[in-house]
Amino acid sequence: MGTCAVIAQGAATAAVLCHERICDPTDLQHQDGAFAEIQRRFLRMGQHIPGVVLAEDDDLARQATIDASSSLALQSLPDNGPRWPMKRALPQVLPGLPGPIPSFSCVVDVPEATTLRIELRCSVDRADEHSPHRLLQDWNIDLEAGDNQTIGPFEPTVHLEDERYLFWCIVPPAGHAGDDTREPVQVHTSKQFSTGLISLVYNTTMKQGNFGGEDLMYWIPMRRPQGHNIAFSLGAPVTAMQAERIQSGSARPSGGPEAWVADPNDPAPQLSLRWPEPRRIARVEFAFDVDYDNAMESAQWEHNERVMPFVVCDFSLHDATGKELKQITNNHHGQVVIDLPEKISSDCLTVKIHRTGGAPAAIHRVRVYAK
Repeated sequence: MGTCAVIAQGAATAAVLCHERICDPTDLQHQDGAFAEIQRRFLRMGQHIPGVVLAEDDDLARQATIDASSSLALQSLPDNGPRWPMKRALPQVLPGLPGPIPSFSCVVDVPEATTLRIELRCSVDRADEHSPHRLLQDWNIDLEAGDNQTIGPFEPTVHLEDERYLFWCIVPPAGHAGDDTREPVQVHTSKQFSTGLISLVYNTTMKQGNFGGEDLMYWIPMRRPQGHNIAFSLGAPVTAMQAERIQSGSARPSGGPEAWVADPNDPAPQLSLRWPEPRRIARVEFAFDVDYDNAMESAQWEHNERVMPFVVCDFSLHDATGKELKQITNNHHGQVVIDLPEKISSDCLTVKIHRTGGAPAAIHRVRVYAK
């Protein structure tokens, strides 16, 4: 249903452009810049087109210097979640930056002596494929029976050439997967959610090679309340969620988190856009994280939450003097547009985040326009 809705929205956007240009759809496809204009409008409405970002010259946010009260330097998640019985391969998806890859450690409970395999994977070609088909490195580790065993650190010797997601996969012993007669290894998880992080579980391998396709491993996110991240530690912090990320033009995770994420311990997270001289401002648009990885079930299913943990619920917008321009409460939308009743002139805009759905404050994108 979601796919059909997006197709309808694209067709409607093209129809509006045909009406404005007084032409038929068959003529529109031959007009210079028409397709790019449809894409631009589509993105302005908050939609996502893989490989295409919104970069407009009249977006004042692209000219601003961005700073924040804090930014998440990802190095660990606390071991405070339920144990997860590992009957299938379990990957933790983490952002990766060009250069050396930090080491990875996690904690497991082992009911009987066994051997685990740890695989470090990433996508093959495009950074935004989100499919871990490329094996970068692997390790085998022999474990004796016992609880609270830290495994690792696993030290990669490979380097990343570009920014893309990494998949740290914990693989059960051969023959154990799907075997209900054996007590599985239990992986320690975390209750801490964060924009840009997700755990998956191996589902199946889609055999399409015999009829012209590819053989693809099929990995899916676990639906909450089961969808906890693995409790892990990294050898060095990953700084992929800095304030300037809001200028990326993306409204959701792509090759990386594509978002500013505040430190979880920040008591009053805020983000500021500063210009060397005052700018005329009439509209501000925000893209928040409403967890596009978590399936929005139909009425036949019940959601585990009434509010997505990642979304910014309450926030306020302020000018350079600290004057409050707008306050939004009980938000649950991914895209929020603020049209100021009167244009202002200011060399600074600050958004103060007062409440989220439970995860650290995060903003994917901010756009600012003079009209």
